[in-house]
Amino acid sequence: RTLKNKLLIRGQSLYYASFEDIKTLVDKYNVKKVIDLRTDMEVSRKPDVEINNVEYCHIPIFNREVPGITNHTSNQIIDFSKISLSFFPHLFSMLKWP
Repeated sequence: RTLKNKLLIRGQSLYYASFEDIKTLVDKYNVKKVIDLRTDMEVSRKPDVEINNVEYCHIPIFNREVPGITNHTSNQIIDFSKISLSFFPHLFSMLKWP
């Protein structure tokens, strides 16, 4: 299966998003839901800006910070066993994926 054009947008944190960035997301891309896959720590350090009439869902892909992935230190071995696979069903249900 393929997704319709502009149905899913991958981006970074909205922490630094300007008014114009938010306007583009809402007006051009018709964003209705933000799914934040960052860890609790990352969200607390740099929370996303709130967007009126846009649902925010926080579903961390990792149970905790993982060196080399979540905190951008590249000298460490990445341990993929820390991935929380429980987020996949939630993500697909939010996208109304069968």
